Parts: sequence; C-alpha cells; structure tokens
Amino acid sequence: MSFRFFLIMAGVMTAILVSISCQKSGSLELAWSLRGGTVGQWGIRGDEVFTVGRYLTVYNLTTGKELRRVKLPQDYGNTTLGEISPEIAITNSSLVFAWYDFKGEFKEKEGTIFSYDPNTLKLRWQRSLPLQKDVLELAPTFSVAIEGSYLYALAIGKEGENLFKLKLTDGETIWSTRIEKYIQGVPLVLRDGKLLIRSRVSPWSRDPYGYFQAINPETGETLWRVRIDGMSGVNDDPPIVSGDRAYLTSEGVLSKPDYFYTIDLSRGTIINHQRVYQLRAPFAEYRGVLYFAGNTPAAFDVSNGKILWQTDLRGPHGLGDPINASGVPNAAREEIYLGDWERNLYVLSSTTGQVKEKVNIRGYWRGDFLFSPLKAFFGSYGIKRLELNKGLLLVGTVDSSLFVFRPTNKK
Repeated sequence: MSFRFFLIMAGVMTAILVSISCQKSGSLELAWSLRGGTVGQWGIRGDEVFTVGRYLTVYNLTTGKELRRVKLPQDYGNTTLGEISPEIAITNSSLVFAWYDFKGEFKEKEGTIFSYDPNTLKLRWQRSLPLQKDVLELAPTFSVAIEGSYLYALAIGKEGENLFKLKLTDGETIWSTRIEKYIQGVPLVLRDGKLLIRSRVSPWSRDPYGYFQAINPETGETLWRVRIDGMSGVNDDPPIVSGDRAYLTSEGVLSKPDYFYTIDLSRGTIINHQRVYQLRAPFAEYRGVLYFAGNTPAAFDVSNGKILWQTDLRGPHGLGDPINASGVPNAAREEIYLGDWERNLYVLSSTTGQVKEKVNIRGYWRGDFLFSPLKAFFGSYGIKRLELNKGLLLVGTVDSSLFVFRPTNKK
C-alpha cells in the first residue's frame, strides 16, 4: 500500500466524519452551494446571484438553480493564476469586475477591467492597464464601483495614476489621478457624492501611517484628507460608514495599542482618535452600537465610548486562525456572523457576544481529499466574505467555493 493511497484513504474517512458532523448546524441549514474552486467572486442583483470563476454564471438566490452561464477566457476563481477584484459591480445594464494576471513577464503584466451585459452575459468591453506587483504584500487588482453612467476603478499596488473614472458604456477614460503609492486592499467606497479611499504611505517604517480621504467624483480632486497612524492588518480593515461618520481601525506596531478613529465625513475632520487594545476591524453599526470583528470581537457603545462586551476566540493558548474583517449582523435574530481563515463560521449573540454555534465550513466535501490530498491537509478552507441578503447568509470561502445558508427557527 503506497503512502499516497494511505493519505487519500485517511483523508476520505476524515472528510466523511467531519462532513457528517458539520451538517448538524442548529441555527443554520445549507440551502445550496457551489464547490470545487468555481467561484472567484460573486455579487447579487435582485433575486439573482452572479458568480465569476471558470464561468460567468447566474443562479436563483433562493433555490440555487442555474439560470444562464458563459465560459470566461480563463479561470478567474483560481488564485494561483491571478487576483480578482474584491467585488463585482452590477446594475441593470452592466456587470463589471477586474482581474490581475500573474502570468507573463513582470514588466508586461497588467490588470484588466471587464464589462458584461448581466442579462445576455455578452462581453461589452474590456480595458487593460499596466499594474505591476511592486508592493509584494499586496495582491494587485482593481476595486470597482458604479454610479449612474460612470465606473470608478481604484488600482491596488500600482505606481503612478491609480484612480480612474471611466464611461460605463465603453470604458473610455474621463479622468485619472494619483493617490498614494501604496493603495491598500480596501474596496473603493461611494457615499453621498464622495469617493472614500484608504491608502498607505510608509508601510515598512517604524512609524507607519496612511490617509483616509474623500475625492470629488466629478473632477478627481481631493476634497479632504486625514492622517491614519499605524499599519493595516491581515485583511486590511475597511471603514464602516454610518450617517455622516466613518469608523476605522489600524494596527499598532511592536505590540503597542491599536488605533481607533471616528471621522466626520462632511467636514473631513477627526472627531475622535484613541488607542485601544484588541479592538480591530469594525464591520457594522446598529442603533448606536458599533460591532468589531477580529479574534476578539466586541460591541462598542458609540455615545458613551464604552465596550459593552468582548469575546476572545483565540483559544486556550491565545492564538487561533485570523478572523475576517467582514462580519455580518442579523438584527432580526440578534446575531452576528464571523468567519476565520481556516475552517469555522461563528454565530454570536449580538447582545452578549456569547458564541452560540460554530459551523465547520472546511468539513463540507470538496473532493480535494481524493484529487489533491496535500491541499486537503494543508490548504485553507475558511471564510473570505460574508453577506446577508433576503434572509439568506452567503459564505464565500478561501478555496473559491460559495455556501448559502438559511436560518432555521432555532435561535
């Protein structure tokens, strides 16, 4: 009996046992799923889910029934080939995403923006721009956002001009400008007539800092800019915008306290700046309570400036897999959902922070135990993105799968 055969059989048995156990979630039931690395990115329009990977495919949100599909030029779900944009931008007439190709000579690499018709899935136009991977810790691509007849594209990891306004109809450039050299992997935010961007200036120094800034979408000019001390974390903490305020955190250096900022978006001023311990990645604000993700998720009373609860998910040895910054609140069930990078989806009480349930996403069968045993044992299968839409929880994973859960009557 070969060692490879032994690994395969051991993996099969492990997968079967874990898969059986993970199907017994009390508060969530699996409605449908797409597995095997076929989903690089996804977006929702009405009752339809659009996925980009080996194919551009449209599914019914509730049932998972395939509605239409078209083959793409290459597998945009394969992270070994390149990097897809952190979002898909969809309107009634346009579906836009971007891709950075790892292949080819270093100086010849470029990022490409694609625009498809979401109804017919026909390619309308594509636009390529040089996008060198000169900042090794970043995965170069474009973050895209649509407003009206225009597309805004923010280049991550690009020298020179890196923010573009394009015509949505044909990709023609209206204007382009340069922000900072080191654009973080934080998606571009469109809010109240402003483009909100977070960037870095000195990512490797002993005193790292960056900026949070507002750009005029009509002209590309900077409206205001505030300095953000510290450095980004594992998943690049995105800002949370609520009303006329933005909340964001950054990581202190050499085990110092982290930074927590509250910014007035109308004036472009810092309302509050404080040092905090183990308080990272705000992901939602609800009725005056700000919720933080990370390995020590917390609820923060904005008006009183006090932590209401904080839960330690790092385990008995103070470690644990990194928790994704993009948590999701479910106000109707008084729950929040978080996911770590390796295996688990966490269901927490939004009122107490108590862990109500852990769902082992890694345990759902992918087939890697048979065909890629090394990946099955050493690869990451955890949570990359979460979204709650029409009562369904969509879970995008590190291995380019998509799981759609339906909450049960049990809370």
